[in-house]
Amino acid sequence: MNKQIIKKALLTICLVSLGIVSYAQNENDLNRSYTVPFGIGTNSPNGSLHVHETREIEPVMPPTPGGDSPRDSTDNTDVFLYHYKGVIRLTNPNTGVSDEDGFVISQADTDIVMRQYEDGAVKLLGTNGTGITINNTGKVGIGVEPSSSYALRVTGDSYFGHNAYVGTKLVSAYGEFSQSVQISGMAKIGSGFECTQAGLVKCKELRVTLSGWSDYVFDEGYRRMSLGELENYINRHHHLPNIPSAAEVERDGISVGEMNARLLEKVEELTLYIIDLQKQIEELKNNNK
Repeated sequence: MNKQIIKKALLTICLVSLGIVSYAQNENDLNRSYTVPFGIGTNSPNGSLHVHETREIEPVMPPTPGGDSPRDSTDNTDVFLYHYKGVIRLTNPNTGVSDEDGFVISQADTDIVMRQYEDGAVKLLGTNGTGITINNTGKVGIGVEPSSSYALRVTGDSYFGHNAYVGTKLVSAYGEFSQSVQISGMAKIGSGFECTQAGLVKCKELRVTLSGWSDYVFDEGYRRMSLGELENYINRHHHLPNIPSAAEVERDGISVGEMNARLLEKVEELTLYIIDLQKQIEELKNNNK
């Protein structure tokens, strides 16, 4: 926005302000608010303040290293990807008033762009004084000041309503996710838990909670197969009863807690078989005396 446009805009604002003041008839009128639409660059304002700009405004770049004159925006397309339209610039006595100063809100093609030209930060704060802060290098802090080490720094609890994708590493004391987390690489928590991308889990202890256990084998009403029935089952199915086959494990995997309960069931049944055999041995000994 060149100096002529700035002068016209300031003159228009002054005239409108003088019109509002001259319209007031007494002290009570001065305390009223007026909501007459006001337009800059348009004769049909849509809203209380409507700024319309049809010309493209290229932002002025800082001088080239070792140069004395500003660069054109096309010299650095990685930073300036747009030609700005509809620029609103906010400045104060601590900033300059040129096109390289202050805070700018603009329409860039179909996007809304907000840019801080000063060394300070952009803050969106709640009533308690905390909120979102973007520093002069683009680092973001939510509930806390940004850190130069991280693109995003967050304090307090975070909620993810859907999937969370972590590209490199996830470091956290505690995290709660309502659906799923996808990590491309190793997941490591402290020094006691590791999970590789290939599916290898390494931990010092694994605790599984279940709603039931296998002690029902010792109930009086529990019926286990006779050794003859067990032999026939094994010859026919090639695995123990209530234990998945090799094909089922390869297809579906196993549940650690459920599989441990089933293995204990077999151990308890085997214990009862041994007790029965010991009774038979003792009976044979007594009969052969």
